[in-house]
Amino acid sequence: MVKTRKIIDLMLSRLDGMNTDIDVIQYSMTVNLLEKKMRILKNLNKIVEAEAGEKELTLAVNGTNKSVKIDIVKLKESITFLDASVDERQASAEDNLTKCEDIDGTGLNEEQYMAKAIELIGEIQKNENKTFKKDSVIKMFKYCGDFSNFRQGDLKQKAQNDRVSFFEKKDWKEYFKCLTNSADEEKKLYDASFNMMFDKLNVTQANFERSQE
Repeated sequence: MVKTRKIIDLMLSRLDGMNTDIDVIQYSMTVNLLEKKMRILKNLNKIVEAEAGEKELTLAVNGTNKSVKIDIVKLKESITFLDASVDERQASAEDNLTKCEDIDGTGLNEEQYMAKAIELIGEIQKNENKTFKKDSVIKMFKYCGDFSNFRQGDLKQKAQNDRVSFFEKKDWKEYFKCLTNSADEEKKLYDASFNMMFDKLNVTQANFERSQE
C-alpha cells in the first residue's frame, strides 16, 4: 500500500510541476488498488473485550466471520526506542524502481522482450511462508508492467491522442466514452500480460497479490 501511495505522490508532484508525462489509465488503476487496500484496513475493528494486563488484542473483520489476533508482548518486544536521532528525508516513488534496469525493446518481439524481462527478474526469492520477498515483488511488478506497455505499442499513444482531441473540443461525452473504453482495453491487456509473465515465471497471481500485503 505504501508503494502504491508513492506512485500517486509522484503523479501529484508531476501535476504541480505542470509535467504532461502522466499516464491517466495507469494511475487510475493505481488509485483503485490503493482504495482496495484502504477498504481492508477500514474493515478492521477492535473488539472491546480486553481487561487490564491482557496479552492479546483481537480485531474483528467487519462483514466477515474472521478475526485477527495480535500478541501484545511480542509486539512490544519488536519495538525499540533509540537514543540517537536519524536523518529523515521525503521518500521518492522511484526509490525502489531505480534498482531495476530498463529494457530497450528496439527490434525485439514479444517472446524476446519477455525472455529479457525474466532474465532481469532473476531467481525469485521467497519468505518462510512461501510469499515472495520485497525485491522479487518489485522486479516482477516493474517488468510485468513494462511488458504490458511494450505489448500495447502505439495503442496507448493513439488512445491518449483521441482523449486530448475530445478534451480540446470540450466534447465531454465522447471524452469519457473514449476514456472508459481505453481503460477497459488496457486493463484486459494489462491482466493478460501479467498472466503471460506469471506462466513463464511459474508463479500464481494469488501468491503475487498475497506477497504485496
